[in-house]
Amino acid sequence: MDKYNLSINRLQQLLRWEHLKPMHPINDYTNSFYVSTKVNREYVEPFLSVRKGNIEELPDIVLITAAGAVGKTELTNFLSRTNSVPIFDLAINKPVGDYAMTGVLSDIYDFSAFKEAIKEGTNAVIVDALDEGEMKTRDEAFFSFINNIATLVPKDAKATPFVLMGRTNIMNRVYEYLDGKNSTVWLLQIEPFTIEQAKKFLYNQVIGDDKQKYTQSYIEIQDYIITTIESFFKSQGEFATSTYQNFIGYAPVLQAIAQLLKKNQNYKRLLNSLRESQATNVDLLVKLMEDILYREQGKVRENLVNVISAGYEDDIRVEAQQCYSIEEQCLRLLSRCLGYSDSFCEVSDPSFRNEYEKGLQSFMEEHPFFGVSGFSNVVFESFALAVIATSTKEEYHLFAETYRDLLLKNSFAYYPIMNAVIKQQDAILSASYFSSLYSSLVSQSQSMLQTEVDLEESEDIPSKLKVSFYNEDQNLDDEISLEYQSTDGPFNLGSYIGNASISGAFPVILDKSSTVLRSPLSLICSELICKSGEIILNCKSQEENCITIDCNNLIIATTENIPKLRNNGCELIIYSDAQVSHPFASYKRSEPISKNDPNYEKYHKLRAIISQFRAHKKGGDWAKKKDKLDRRYSQGVGRDTLKALIENGILYEEKHLYKLNQKKMREILELTYTEMLNSQINEKVTAFLISY
Repeated sequence: MDKYNLSINRLQQLLRWEHLKPMHPINDYTNSFYVSTKVNREYVEPFLSVRKGNIEELPDIVLITAAGAVGKTELTNFLSRTNSVPIFDLAINKPVGDYAMTGVLSDIYDFSAFKEAIKEGTNAVIVDALDEGEMKTRDEAFFSFINNIATLVPKDAKATPFVLMGRTNIMNRVYEYLDGKNSTVWLLQIEPFTIEQAKKFLYNQVIGDDKQKYTQSYIEIQDYIITTIESFFKSQGEFATSTYQNFIGYAPVLQAIAQLLKKNQNYKRLLNSLRESQATNVDLLVKLMEDILYREQGKVRENLVNVISAGYEDDIRVEAQQCYSIEEQCLRLLSRCLGYSDSFCEVSDPSFRNEYEKGLQSFMEEHPFFGVSGFSNVVFESFALAVIATSTKEEYHLFAETYRDLLLKNSFAYYPIMNAVIKQQDAILSASYFSSLYSSLVSQSQSMLQTEVDLEESEDIPSKLKVSFYNEDQNLDDEISLEYQSTDGPFNLGSYIGNASISGAFPVILDKSSTVLRSPLSLICSELICKSGEIILNCKSQEENCITIDCNNLIIATTENIPKLRNNGCELIIYSDAQVSHPFASYKRSEPISKNDPNYEKYHKLRAIISQFRAHKKGGDWAKKKDKLDRRYSQGVGRDTLKALIENGILYEEKHLYKLNQKKMREILELTYTEMLNSQINEKVTAFLISY
């Protein structure tokens, strides 16, 4: 069965609703039981997928589910208005229990006439907001209510008499309950819009009845935005393609795009502005997510905050206007996923805070970022994490770090979105983020494994780590600042690191069950702690096959679990002041230069600078961006070493690059690039170090 197998029209045919007709009430309808007369000209009918049930059988009851903010209410109103079917809204109604359905039908209709109508297939009922109805009452009472509905279904009904709407979690439970009662049940899910439906949604929202707006410029900006978003997901494989379709077809995302187009009705100027600003697909995604959250903030302020604050003094009303900010929403989402129930309202009045927290529950249930059991998608998840990780309120950082460590799965979206928000906020993250950022980066594609990584302590602020990621083929050239504190524990490299130069006076830990180190790799640290069960050494090429580890101490964390070492063609060199245990003992060498030598720091800066030059293409120049090296080595010994390399012609400028003259390096230092990475030293190198 195809995923998008039911249109709304086809659903109504299968339910045999063609003979439905209005049923006159004997008493007035109420605010929780009524027939909708609302006409929404902007409504776009979604497709429904069959999740459970036999579509070949006429169902007694149909369950329709979706996450929040995807159009359950609009579908409910559409079905009610077009079929003259009443809605029983559990969000508004008092708590339900046994015989609640029978009771409300008896109050509104001639009950015998209603039973005859559903038997003949001329009437039906839509029960909306089952999730909210379940929250209001005890489990036993709620399922007594569901049982009441099941008992009202005639055995020989000519059409389906009941359609129940709600969020996914409760609907799965209701399905299992009804299936256990031998009811014939379908569980359907509202699907995100297809691309064509998404374009129709935008047309209805932006153009509407004003057909003059539908110009070539509108089509171009609409297609540009959709294509730009698609390009973010395009290279990530089948999973990301599916994620893209769910993302671009998600109503809150489309509403944010529509809002952007409504605010900027000179579509040609908007298109040129986006192109000229060179806004990346990530920048556009971040803007749309901000707009979604601003929209949510506006809804909460209008319908909750302003209502509550009206009864308070002016100073409380002013404080209340800060409620439900983007940061607060992201914090609440992370907290909710972690199972916490903290209050994040910063209004000073406790009575206001209590009212606010109570009223906010229903808004959080329907938050557009929130799905069945967590975030709706990896893009929303990554953005919420980034907002809290870069918050100026340090007490919030623990929420992001805990979520990252416990719930975050490696996601292609995490690195680019985190990096975009870091740049936007000019933020410095904890060094503990390195492994998750790097894992996300290299997971994006096979070619991302070639990304060059350079991490070094700042000369002026040792606790500040400068990290750069460079990949010419992927047009990647990023710099991120991390902060390392001794209280953070050892610096974690994660399960994979390669094509990297990492240098700092901090301990490093390898603690994954299997850790892959890929040449070329230079690791200088105070201490290397190995807790991995397996270390795999992979080789990039014969020319760049060296992995160098320079540490005061290499510790095998447990003598009971000595790691297995698999060396796939690498030259592993370990420099350590202390004795090195098996399986690393045979790779230990003497330090090329004593730590007491006055040229010790110069030598390591020399190695660090040279190690950053790599051939990006076979037979190509060995180059590095000039401004990056100038910024990184702008002070002290690093600056002096860089200057000496340029003055001696080992490095030379060409446009925006420094290039490595390997012939000159062999002439002056009598070392090849590989020998330098292998930490070799000779009289020529010593003479060079003394010269400046």
